[in-house]
Amino acid sequence: MTFGKPEILATFQKLDDMVQQPTQLCMIGSGPLICWGLPNRSTEDFDLWGPRSKISSDFVRAVTQAGMLWNPKDVVIEANQPYWQVVHPGTVQVGGFAEPQKVWKGRNLSVVAPPWENLIASKLVRSSPKDLEDVQWMVQTQIFDRNKIISIMSRFKDASLIKENLIYLDLFMQQKSPAL
Repeated sequence: MTFGKPEILATFQKLDDMVQQPTQLCMIGSGPLICWGLPNRSTEDFDLWGPRSKISSDFVRAVTQAGMLWNPKDVVIEANQPYWQVVHPGTVQVGGFAEPQKVWKGRNLSVVAPPWENLIASKLVRSSPKDLEDVQWMVQTQIFDRNKIISIMSRFKDASLIKENLIYLDLFMQQKSPAL
């Protein structure tokens, strides 16, 4: 099963109905972008930024009761098997940030994401075709600070190699519609 915006939001609501303890998830990857309107994109996984997520045991139980995998390690994930994965620095690079952005808020479950600059920097690190499509969408639809992206990326491992990927950001910025 893949999750587009309606399915992701329905999943948040279902899990919120099941949890009794306050839980704050900091989503990274495509999930928050899909919730904010990234078109023609879906996902099978929910990537959570470990350092900024406050995950209750109640939430973990709700995920598994809802038929999804929780933080699978050394497990073969079957096609179309949705799962939640906690990601830590090193595996993925996001950079530090003060205030996250709201994605969704329920009774006990709240979902946030890093600021645009951190999301763009993180996607530029990998620069996979889907990541670059995500960056292009963010450049076309959001306001952000290019210098902040450079500052964030300068603290990443292999910063000199990563800075080469800024050419994609600059290209997308040149293509940005003047009407936005």
